[in-house]
Amino acid sequence: MMSIVFSMVHQRTDPPASAASAGPALPQSLRPVEQGDLLKIGAASYCVLSTPEAAANAGIVVGDRAILVVDTRLSPSLGADLKAAALEVAGDGERELLFVNTHAHGDHIFGNSQFAGLTGISTRFAQDALARDETWRRSIDSFSSRRPYLREQLEGAAQVAPTIGFDGTLVLDLGGVSVELVALGKAHTPGDLIVRVPSDNVVYTADLLYNGHWPVLTYGDYDTWMKWLDLLIADDQDYYVPGHGPGGGVEVVQTVRDSWSFLLEQARTGHEGAELAQALDASPYSDWLHRERIPGVLELLRERNV
Repeated sequence: MMSIVFSMVHQRTDPPASAASAGPALPQSLRPVEQGDLLKIGAASYCVLSTPEAAANAGIVVGDRAILVVDTRLSPSLGADLKAAALEVAGDGERELLFVNTHAHGDHIFGNSQFAGLTGISTRFAQDALARDETWRRSIDSFSSRRPYLREQLEGAAQVAPTIGFDGTLVLDLGGVSVELVALGKAHTPGDLIVRVPSDNVVYTADLLYNGHWPVLTYGDYDTWMKWLDLLIADDQDYYVPGHGPGGGVEVVQTVRDSWSFLLEQARTGHEGAELAQALDASPYSDWLHRERIPGVLELLRERNV
């Protein structure tokens, strides 16, 4: 098996400089995949835009020597479909296949069984979490309670944890394509990372961006989350792939940042029940999914004196 060139650098406190851009990366729809669509978003970069039922999006980056898969989707069957798509877009030639888990939530890692025996990468925190049986058990129970059809698939799947954990920033040379994995600290979860492809001006943000979906803050930190959103806005890349919902330019990040400002305003004004519903209906986010999460997010914002 060929080996990737890995290099560790000190954690950045601001985004790395971008490569010169020839213009916005316009997504090209290649074909449907299981519960989603396969898009080409850069010369080396692709994403799977999942349906709401399939939950999290995923990414593919192709170099001359290796293919990097960013998250493995909600189930073993979706993971197998993603793996096939990655090999398809890579085309002819022998390449090493490896995967990244951006964090330890089930909708991003349940497809890991399809990548067993391959190099997997995550933050050190997520690697430790995914090495524990109780993490998988909680995730299986949580997702199966909302999607009962998943339980049989998930119960029978191998629990595959990443083989490499890191803090700071890890740079991968895929062969003509450099990829930067940046650990965020505690943002959406205590062990998040984003994936940057500077040559394509593409960023896979995972659940740092929920576009058209309300977020989950239970194990996260509001201040760190907002810091990274502000840095992504300043970075002004061509295409951001959210963890959930459609991607796009920096306007997608700004929309998500503004939605958090809206939530913070609701927390500080104490809106609940009918008042909260009225404010949501009058907001630019009236059609966003998962309104049921909002009361819990507002309660956490108040408890933490944000």
